[in-house]
Amino acid sequence: MYGRVLPTFFIFSVLSAAQTLTLDFATVPTPLTPQSLVAGDFNHDGKPDLAVTGSEGTIVILLGNGDGTFRTGQTIAVAAPATRILKADFNGDGNPDLAVMVGNSGQVAILLGKADGTFQAPADSGAKAPTGVFTPGNNPTMMAGDVDGDGKIDLILGPYSMASDSISVASASTM
Repeated sequence: MYGRVLPTFFIFSVLSAAQTLTLDFATVPTPLTPQSLVAGDFNHDGKPDLAVTGSEGTIVILLGNGDGTFRTGQTIAVAAPATRILKADFNGDGNPDLAVMVGNSGQVAILLGKADGTFQAPADSGAKAPTGVFTPGNNPTMMAGDVDGDGKIDLILGPYSMASDSISVASASTM
């Protein structure tokens, strides 16, 4: 009988000890109008870096100083607008790569990481979000994962407009 009371009391104690979370925000200036961002250690120095997309059709890499501040690294031109961005190791070399939704048709460009905080020129992945008419303010979704079980990262794209009722999956072999 005591065995049942003690675990119940323990769970109650843990739940009642929850704390309130407060966040301190700092402004990080960027040389573009940010659309989306992703964090990763792009130069393998153990400090978080940021990749920021801009409506102007650029991606800026902000290299972390390890104290919450950043310095501007590489700026990469892609088609405008550059909306969503995703980090994954698409080619399996251990370096973070970037997938960026560009233009008004849901096209995705892949930028392979060089491990030094820079990326190769954008390459058309062949992946495209489900058809639909692009309208500003839509929030298409991009995710990465091995959805076909072949051990390679796949790209999953959500609808690019409210007129679409499907998603697209691009396997690594077709990108």
